[in-house]
Amino acid sequence: MKIPSLQQRVLDLLGRPDYRPVSLVELTRALGLRSTDRPTLEKALDELAEEGRVVCNRNSRYGIPEQMDLVVGELTVHENGFGFVLPDQVGLPDVFVAARNLGGAMHRDRVMVRMEKRRGDKISGTVARILTRAHKHLVGVYQSRGSSYGFVTPSDVHLTQDVFIPKGHELDARNGRVVEVDLLEYPTENQGPVGKIVRVLGLPGDPGIDTEIILKEYGLRADFPGEVEKALKDIPDKVQAADLKRRKDLRNLPTFTIDPLAARDFDDAISIEKEGNGTALYVHIADVTHYIRPGDALDREAVKRGTSVYFPERVIPMLPEKVSNGLCSLKPNVDRLALTCKMSFDRSGTRGDSQVFASVIHSDFRLTYEQVGSFLGGGPIGVEGDTSWLGTKLKHLAKLAMSIRKIREHRGSLTMSIPETRIVLDDQGKMVDIRKEVSDLSHQVIEEAMIAANEAVAERALGKSLPFVYRIHEEPAAEKAETLKTVAGAIGLPMKSFSSTNPKAYQKILKHVEGRPEQMLVTIMLLRTLKQARYHPENSGHFGLASKAYSHFTSPIRRYPDLLIHRLLKHDLKFDRMPAAYMSELLATLEKHTLRCSQQERTAEEAERSLVAWKKAMFMSDRIGEEFDAVVSGVVAFGLFVEIQPYFVEGLVHISTLGNEYFHHDETGFMLQGRASGRVYRIGDPIKVRCNKVDEVRRRVEFQVVEGPGGEKKSNPGKTKSRPSPRSGRGRRGGKRRS
Repeated sequence: MKIPSLQQRVLDLLGRPDYRPVSLVELTRALGLRSTDRPTLEKALDELAEEGRVVCNRNSRYGIPEQMDLVVGELTVHENGFGFVLPDQVGLPDVFVAARNLGGAMHRDRVMVRMEKRRGDKISGTVARILTRAHKHLVGVYQSRGSSYGFVTPSDVHLTQDVFIPKGHELDARNGRVVEVDLLEYPTENQGPVGKIVRVLGLPGDPGIDTEIILKEYGLRADFPGEVEKALKDIPDKVQAADLKRRKDLRNLPTFTIDPLAARDFDDAISIEKEGNGTALYVHIADVTHYIRPGDALDREAVKRGTSVYFPERVIPMLPEKVSNGLCSLKPNVDRLALTCKMSFDRSGTRGDSQVFASVIHSDFRLTYEQVGSFLGGGPIGVEGDTSWLGTKLKHLAKLAMSIRKIREHRGSLTMSIPETRIVLDDQGKMVDIRKEVSDLSHQVIEEAMIAANEAVAERALGKSLPFVYRIHEEPAAEKAETLKTVAGAIGLPMKSFSSTNPKAYQKILKHVEGRPEQMLVTIMLLRTLKQARYHPENSGHFGLASKAYSHFTSPIRRYPDLLIHRLLKHDLKFDRMPAAYMSELLATLEKHTLRCSQQERTAEEAERSLVAWKKAMFMSDRIGEEFDAVVSGVVAFGLFVEIQPYFVEGLVHISTLGNEYFHHDETGFMLQGRASGRVYRIGDPIKVRCNKVDEVRRRVEFQVVEGPGGEKKSNPGKTKSRPSPRSGRGRRGGKRRS
C-alpha cells in the first residue's frame, strides 16, 4: 500500500463533517486496516503532522487543524515584533499574532496557530507549534561584549532578536564585521537564539557584500551542484531531428519576440495572422519539459529553487544557463521546441476557440520594447533584415491587444498606476541612479497576449476537469473592503453602490481618482485591501484580473508552476505521457507543490526587495544632510513613511521628530494629526525632508520633515509625545504584487 494513497484516505476520513478526533487504534479500525498495517499508518500520520495537515492532540487523538480552531501557514514577522500568518487554506484571512504569542517562532517559519479572538474578519491567535524552521543560518553585524561573549544583530529586520554568541564561538570576528552565523539554539518564549560564527564576510560597504548577504539571508544558491553540471552534458546544444516527431511545424510562420533590452532568456514568442473576419494569435512558450524530465537532477534542483530571482545586477536562475539562455531560449534564426497556444479572436477582440499543441518554431526577429515602442509611436523599427511584413504584424498585434484590454477592463480587471523603477549600477555594483520605467504600448501588447494565453489554458483545464495548477487571487476580506469604502467615501468618492466582491467597484474607484491628489492614497489603500495571489490546484478565479480561471503557463524557464502545467498539458494531450508512478505521486501532492511554489515566490520577492533596499540605503549614505521633495507613502503610529523624488527611496520620519506635541494616529483615515496644532500628515501629502541617518546593513533610511504639507517650515523640532500601538506597523506599504 502506497503512503500517498493512504494519506489521502486519512485526510478524507478526518475531514468528514461528523468526524471526531480518535486514537490510532480507532483510526486503524475505521480505515479497515489490520494491526500489521499500523506502522505504515503511523508513518503516514507522522508525515501529515509534519506538514501541519493532521494534528495529534494531548490525548493522542488525531484530527484536522481546521476542526480544532488551528490554522497552518507561513509566519511573517514585522520589525516591531508582532506577526501575521498567511493560512494555507484558501479563503481564510491572515491571523494576527502578538509578539508575546510567537512562542519562539521566527520570520518565515511554518507554524500552527490556535485561533483565539475573532472580530469580524480579523483573527488573532497564538503559535501552538512550529512545523518547519526557515533559518538554519543568518547574517548580521557582530558586536563583542568584552572577552566573554558577543551578539550578532541580524541584517534582516524581520529577525527581531540578536543572536547570543558564547565565548569560543566568535571565530576571529571583530566589532562591526558582517558575519555568517549557524544557529545552535532557536529562540523560545523566555530565551533568545544562540549561535556560532562560521564565516567573517567583511565590512558593510565592501563591494558585492550586499548581494552575498542577501543570498545567504534567504537561503539562495547561485551555483548549481555537481550533479546538475554532470546532467547538463547529456543535453544537446541544438534541437535534434528526432525531437520534431509529432510536433506541428510552424517554422515558416512569421514569428518574433519582444523583451527588455537586457533580457537573455526568451521564453515566449508571438505570431499573428488574419483568420477569416478575425485574428489567430499564437503564443509560443519554450518547451522546457522536453529536456527537464521528472525526477532528474535538473528537475530536483528546479523544485528546490521554484523560481528565478532577479537582482539589479544579476539573475539567480531556476535552470542552468545552458537551458535557460541556450537550448530553451527562443532566440532568432534557430529552431526551437515550443508549446503553442493558438487563440481565435473576432473583430471586437473577443476570444473564441483555443488550442494547445507541441510545436517547433523559428523566430525571425528578437525585438526590444524600445524598438517596438519607437515603431508604434511612428518611428523606425530599428532592426536589420527583411522587415516588410514585420510592421504590419506589429500594428495588427497592437490593435488586437487594445481590443482585448478594453474587454478585460470592461469586466473589471484592475490596472494600478504605480511606477516601476530600474536601478542603475556602476562597475562596483553601487547604485548611481534610479530611473522610472514607462509601461507603454510595447509592454501592453505582450502583457495582453500573455494574459489571454494564461486564461485560455486555465479555462481549457477547468472545462476538462484536468488536474492543474491555477493562479488564484481571492476577493478581499470584508472588513478591509469596508475600511476602503469608509475612507474613500470620506474624501468624496461615490461609494453608495460599492460592492466588495465585484472587481468593477474597485476599478471604478481607481478611475475616479486618476490624476487627482488623492490618487496615491487610494491606490495604496486599495493595494492593502487586496489579497496576495498564489498557486493552488483548485480554481477560485483571479479577482484582480476579473478572470474566472487563470494560470501561469508562459514562463517555464523561470517558474516551476509553469513547468508543472506544461507536463500536465502534454500528458493530457498524450504527447508526452508521464510515468504512472510520477503522475500518481504528483496528483497526490499537487497541493503541497503549489504551496511550496507560493512560498518560494514570496521568498524571491522579499529577497529582491531587500537587495534593492540595501542598494538604496548605500546610495543615501552619501546624501546625509541633503534635502528632497517627498510624498508620504505610509502612516503608522510611530511616524511616517516617505518616498523621496526623484529616486523612489522610501524611509521613515519618526514621530519624535515631528514636533513637541501629541499626535493621534487615525488608522482608518491613514493620517497623523497633532492634537494641539491640528497639523495633519496623510498618505499622498507632498512634503520636503532631510536625510538624517542611514543603516545600510538593516536597509533603513531615516528622514526629518523640513517643510510640511501646507508649505509650513520646520526647524529644530522637539520631542513628540506619542504612544505607538504594538500593531502600528501594519500600515506600512508593502512591495508590488504579482498577478
